[in-house]
Amino acid sequence: MKKIIITLASMLCLAACHRETPPVDPEPNAPLEVTYNATYLAAGETLTAELAVVEDESSKPRTDLTIYVEAFENGAYCTLFDQTFPMEVKLAATDTRLTLDFPITDADIEGEHEVKFWFSAENTPIKGASTDIVITDVYHVTFCVKDSTEMHFTEGKAFELQANSPVPVAQDLHIGISVSAEDAQWFETLPQEIVIAKGESTGYCAVKAAKDGDEYYSDIFVDFTATVKNDSKYMAESFTLERLDCDTQRGDRLNDEHWVYDDPDMPFFSKNTKAMWPACPSPQGVEMTSSAKHGVGSAHPNAKIAEQGWTLAGAYEFHAIDGWSFSRGALSGGIHPVAVANGWGEQATKSVEANMAVANTKYTDVTNEGILRMWACKETRAAQTGGSKSYSGGAMYGNKSINTTMQNTVSIVEGTRLEVRARVRGAVKGFNYAVWLMGNSNNNGVDWPTCGEIDIFENPVFIDDVENAKQTMHQTLHWGVDAESGHHNPTENRKLDDVSNWNIYWVEIVDATTVRTGINGYTTNEFKASDYADPQNWPFCKEKNPKGFSLLITPGLADSWTGANPATDDWADPAFLNLTYQQSITSELTPRLEIDWIRVWANEYYDASQAPVNAAAKMF
Repeated sequence: MKKIIITLASMLCLAACHRETPPVDPEPNAPLEVTYNATYLAAGETLTAELAVVEDESSKPRTDLTIYVEAFENGAYCTLFDQTFPMEVKLAATDTRLTLDFPITDADIEGEHEVKFWFSAENTPIKGASTDIVITDVYHVTFCVKDSTEMHFTEGKAFELQANSPVPVAQDLHIGISVSAEDAQWFETLPQEIVIAKGESTGYCAVKAAKDGDEYYSDIFVDFTATVKNDSKYMAESFTLERLDCDTQRGDRLNDEHWVYDDPDMPFFSKNTKAMWPACPSPQGVEMTSSAKHGVGSAHPNAKIAEQGWTLAGAYEFHAIDGWSFSRGALSGGIHPVAVANGWGEQATKSVEANMAVANTKYTDVTNEGILRMWACKETRAAQTGGSKSYSGGAMYGNKSINTTMQNTVSIVEGTRLEVRARVRGAVKGFNYAVWLMGNSNNNGVDWPTCGEIDIFENPVFIDDVENAKQTMHQTLHWGVDAESGHHNPTENRKLDDVSNWNIYWVEIVDATTVRTGINGYTTNEFKASDYADPQNWPFCKEKNPKGFSLLITPGLADSWTGANPATDDWADPAFLNLTYQQSITSELTPRLEIDWIRVWANEYYDASQAPVNAAAKMF
């Protein structure tokens, strides 16, 4: 018998080898497509799949089809449906559509299950043949604080509690919320329920946190109980919010910004921005009036500073308002760069571009939280002032009188207090991030240092003393006849606990003869013209700078002062050198300066009549 089988097989093979044309596969049927009523369902619901013929001009006549349906969970056939898999269904040649229902069992399902559905038919392409379905025991409703990435609230402030359903609800969903009797003291108002409206997946309720007087409490955690009242398919997750106390215990004056503001991350908004800023009017912000555009400005929130006569002249708050200090139209990498047309220019001078190319559209960003970020990357780019540079970054200026667009967005003149809330972060070895003022007389033919310079802060990170230098901030005045002779540069430097945390750096051009510098609640120095042999050259007054001062923010990349040699890569932290541009946008290792706000205050000596605010500038 074995011999006969071999002979027959040989004959079949010989016949096949002598065919004049090779065998032809059958023409495929018209393609099919699978669609589903949902991809996220709960126990007791029904998954509906619709199989439809996709007709086109090239479609061939169809035959009856056997459709194979499979559903897998963790590599095995799924048992969460009433059907047993695998299963077969028929699609007749005369039919163009087939609807299949897969009821989900309502028992013994715990948590979420990921199921892969698979449709197949011999010799027929199927669009959407493989689809992932999530099946859950119930729909879990979660909670967060609206417009915040943090699960916390602040003493005395209002906020909105947000409920989130994973799917739009079929009817109004009523969710009860409550806290313990002990924790109820932390709320002035706390609604008893949140409603997610029919067809929506989110719902909100307004909550007002109570003030506790001036007594300090450490930050505590409040547990919330949540219960869905009217639909058993949904379950509300209990959640916890952290309560932040405003009466923060103040530490050392040099290192604690609360000596300047009780709530330093509280943004300001103006009458101009009230209706435009997404968070305004809001408990997360306070409405202020600036003297630059509205007459008398609001008093400084700090009572002791207000007693000295400081009222608001203007501010750069970096709100998320399209068309103001920047555009919300995201560019490459999703960043929102500061826009030149709205009060800021690129500080692309030969001195700034000595070691890097300036490109604000790539290296400045205003986040959704209203924080200005400026950073640098090892990216070769043509400098605007000429030549190719191995590094690129952002550098900005405002208030430069030579440029009418940037001219006096906020006038900085005699009688000004300027505050900057900032932090320096990342692998900043060899960098010298700085925020500083330059006399506008420099734009009218007066050379440096005669025009005057005030360094609100510099952070030169010396490459041979990185850890110590990284925490040291310098505040310096520059003036005199020239850089060679008679150049005054009195300076103060202070080592802080952590410059990567928020600190408030400030300078006061108190009057025509006095300048004070400080960090947080500490006055680092008071400089007076009378302390020097040539007080007639003192430039920090309206006589020498009637148009005030321009404001500059620069990275000082590969700064010679820090011992960095830009001709090599030896000066830089390898973490900086190894970042691609795309990585630099979000990496915590990126060398960067971050600014929350810049505020300008005026006292009785403030006179901006020769340096009026540019009416087209939209800053506050």
